Amino acid sequence: MFYPLMAMGRLIAAFLSGFLASSILHGFHASLLGQSFGPVDTIFTGAGLLCLIASLYTAWKLRETSDVAKGPVALEST
Repeated sequence: MFYPLMAMGRLIAAFLSGFLASSILHGFHASLLGQSFGPVDTIFTGAGLLCLIASLYTAWKLRETSDVAKGPVALEST
């Protein structure tokens, strides 16, 4: 069930990255801290930042669910 959705996501990502590189970012060149960036570098940097944001959000949400899963702490009787 998830395979068609993943394939569609890859297809859309390939289309959008090609569209960005050939039209919107065509001729784009920037330099930051001595490092030069072109259209493809900018697309890869944007994809990396999206992955970083998604992983931080996932870690934040998983931390919340692990606290809920622990439940109340049972006291030991001695």
